[in-house]
Amino acid sequence: MESDVMLRVINGNRIYDHELGSDLVVDLVRGITPSDLVIKDELYEICDSQHAQCNDDCPVFLLLTLEEKKNFRDCACFKNSTAMLEFIRSRI
Repeated sequence: MESDVMLRVINGNRIYDHELGSDLVVDLVRGITPSDLVIKDELYEICDSQHAQCNDDCPVFLLLTLEEKKNFRDCACFKNSTAMLEFIRSRI
C-alpha cells in the first residue's frame, strides 16, 4: 500500500476503490476498523520492502521534515512497526 494511503488509513480518512490493494484496504472499504496489530503488520511490510531506499514510499520517512530528511542517516523505526505507528501518530 502506498504511504499516503496508509497515512489516510491511520488518520481515519476515506479510501477509494482504485486504491485497493491489500486486505487492510478491503476491510476498510467494508467499514471494518483495523486493529493496531493489522496496521503494524502493514507498516512492517512497507519497511521490509522499502528500507534500503528510505524514501517517501515509507510513511515514517514521508512525515520527516525537510531538515530531518537532509540529515537522515539511520531510521530509528527500522523494521519496528510499533515504533513506526507511534511515530506516525505523533506527527499527524
